[in-house]
Amino acid sequence: MKNAIQQLCRTVAGCTLCHGEDGIRVPKLAVPGKDQRVRLLLLGEQPDREATLGQKPIGLAHDNSLQQLRKYVEHAGLSPDEVLYATAVFCVPRDESRRVGRPSTEEARNCARHVRRLLEAVQPQLVVTLGHTALLALQHSHREWTDLRQFILNYDVGAVLEGHDFAIYPLYFPSESTLRARGERRQLLDWKRIPSILEAAERRAAAS
Repeated sequence: MKNAIQQLCRTVAGCTLCHGEDGIRVPKLAVPGKDQRVRLLLLGEQPDREATLGQKPIGLAHDNSLQQLRKYVEHAGLSPDEVLYATAVFCVPRDESRRVGRPSTEEARNCARHVRRLLEAVQPQLVVTLGHTALLALQHSHREWTDLRQFILNYDVGAVLEGHDFAIYPLYFPSESTLRARGERRQLLDWKRIPSILEAAERRAAAS
C-alpha cells in the first residue's frame, strides 16, 4: 500500500491538467506503517499551503481547522494509526493567485482519477468526506455508483451510503462557517457515530 501511495503522489506531481506548466506542489501523505491497516479514510478538500511549502507529511494538525479535525477524531475514539487523512484535490498551485478559495469543480473532476487510485490502494471500509469538494470528487471518481451521484451535502450530511466496496459518511469540514450551519454539539454527535458505522461496514465486508 505504501509504495502504491508514494507512486500516486509522484504521478500527481507531474499532472498539468489544471495549472499547466506553472507547476503545483504535492505534499506527501502520512501513510501508516507497513503492517498498519487503514480502516478509515478522511477525505478533505485541499492541502493547506503551509504544509505543502514545507513538503511535510499531511497530518491532522497543520492549521486551525485541522487541529479542530484532530479534536473530533479523538472525540470519536478513533486511533490516528488507523486513519488516513487525504484531500480530494491533491495539490496547490505554485502561483497562489490561481486558487484563492476552494478548488473549482473542474479541479475536483480532474483529480477524481487520483482519488480512485488512492481508494484502490488503501481499501478502507469507510470514507468520511469532509465538505462539498470531497463529496464531488468521490462522485466523479465513482460515476457508476448511481445513489452516490444523487447525494447533496446540505441535505445528506450525516447520512450513511452503502452498497459499494466501502461505505460513505458525508460530514462538514470543521470550520467557523460550518459550525454556524451545524453546531458543534451536532457535529460531535456525527463523529461519535463513526466507530459504529465503521464496525458495521467491516461486518458487511467480512460476511460478503
